[in-house]
Amino acid sequence: MSDDMFEGLDDETIAKIKKLQDITRETDGNEAFANAQFTIALLFMYKGALLQAISTWEKIKKSDSLELFARAQFDIGCCYEELGSKNEAIRAWENVDRENDANSYARAQLNLGVIYAKDKKLEKALSHWRKIRRSDSLEGYANANLNIGWALELLGQHDEAIKTWYKILREDSLTSYAEAQLNIGLNLIRRNQPEEAIAIWKNIGRDDSKSIYARAKYYIGHALNDVSESIKEWEKVTREDDPAEYSKIQFSIGNLLINQDNKLRVENNKSILRKAKKSYLEAKQLFPYEAYCCVEICELLLKDKTHDFGRVLESFFDKITFILHKLTINFDNTFERKLAHYTSIDVANILLSVDNQERPSSFRLNTINNVNDPSEGQMLDSFLDINSNKVVYNPEFDERFQAFVGCFTFNHNSLNQFRLYGKKNNLEASGVSLVFQSTFFKPKSLNEGLSFLSSFAQISKSEERIFEHMDIENINSSKKIIDKGVLNQNVMRCIYIEPESRYVQLAQRNKETFYREFGKETIAEKNWEEYHKEPIPKSV
Repeated sequence: MSDDMFEGLDDETIAKIKKLQDITRETDGNEAFANAQFTIALLFMYKGALLQAISTWEKIKKSDSLELFARAQFDIGCCYEELGSKNEAIRAWENVDRENDANSYARAQLNLGVIYAKDKKLEKALSHWRKIRRSDSLEGYANANLNIGWALELLGQHDEAIKTWYKILREDSLTSYAEAQLNIGLNLIRRNQPEEAIAIWKNIGRDDSKSIYARAKYYIGHALNDVSESIKEWEKVTREDDPAEYSKIQFSIGNLLINQDNKLRVENNKSILRKAKKSYLEAKQLFPYEAYCCVEICELLLKDKTHDFGRVLESFFDKITFILHKLTINFDNTFERKLAHYTSIDVANILLSVDNQERPSSFRLNTINNVNDPSEGQMLDSFLDINSNKVVYNPEFDERFQAFVGCFTFNHNSLNQFRLYGKKNNLEASGVSLVFQSTFFKPKSLNEGLSFLSSFAQISKSEERIFEHMDIENINSSKKIIDKGVLNQNVMRCIYIEPESRYVQLAQRNKETFYREFGKETIAEKNWEEYHKEPIPKSV
């Protein structure tokens, strides 16, 4: 092994590796050699030297140890997956046989299924997951059946999905059992069977999974038609169970109580409002903007002089949150699955890290003050006659309140945009259209609040890169990528306003893009008509 293999390693790790390299097949035997190579590979992997780890694991042969060969091939596949070499990962996992190591076989089949599922090859994914037996690995069997159930749901086979989830026992995996019970309940809710769903969710205990227990209680509370019973279920959840679910529950309690006060409209009802206020304060971690507004509304409602004004503000707040939710992009819309960002070739190269010398740059957000159109964000004032002079002005910079935005469009193939955002070396239309996967954005949800409206920094301070249903020998503690960045955010549909004529339009795809995408006129026209039938908010 050349010294180049040790580049970037500390002296202690190098010393350990060199000592293990002294173990050979000839002097120490095949199994001892395989164990040494396996440990060397792990040391490389712990330091992020994945290619060196792979080349070391590849030295282990079946004749050395069937079990270690299987485990090595599994870990080789995980390293290739981490490096983005999907085909090499598949080849490695397909080398793992049940006869060599049943546990590694189950994990390999699970990962193969995940790979094909990500490529939307659900039938192929199902064929791999269905190979896993309970005798191979209890946890692998449980995870496989969880995935099988989800795949069947996507294929519209809801009854089969429920049957599959029922196969998962608490003895197989506490977490997978709890998740399966949660999924069954959600399926029953969609069938308008709330009582059956509640009974299923009550099977989930805190010892199974604190987080899933909290989610189950959240769903139970919403499925019940009794305010006191809902609150009783919700109050069983603590912040230690799951901070996010706890915040959602506390916000729900606040909403129930403030609505109770509105319905009762009796004197001496201030205890209900005080409890609502307390719940909103507990919810501010996940609902910073809404909790702040609701606490202020509660303060107004608690005072006789401002009670009626509080109700007016409550009505305004409900309308605002309704509008913002309507404007949030729903990626389930078939024809709005592509969101593009136009930029220059130079910026695109930085974002994609074309030279492979550094990690790709994060996607940067800019303040609204830096956009091309100086009237951006000011049309609403004119439309509502707040700015009666209708003069475009530069607002004073206030470091306490700033809006940071990134701009995207549904029209990912627009000549005008290519010209606007790129003119490299004086070449016209030399811009780049980067189309983002929907996973880059935060999905639309009624349960997670307006996180983009917050006085608190929504910052991701660290990320541990792990595989979805994939594991490598002790990889969870091996490699962390420390970074700072804004958490995934929702995408909001723009409102285009012409204040003079009072014409308003919401952002959507242009008709011409359907002709570019589908080519044939009859297909383009048919899909254009279908697009306008989908739930795009026509008015707010």
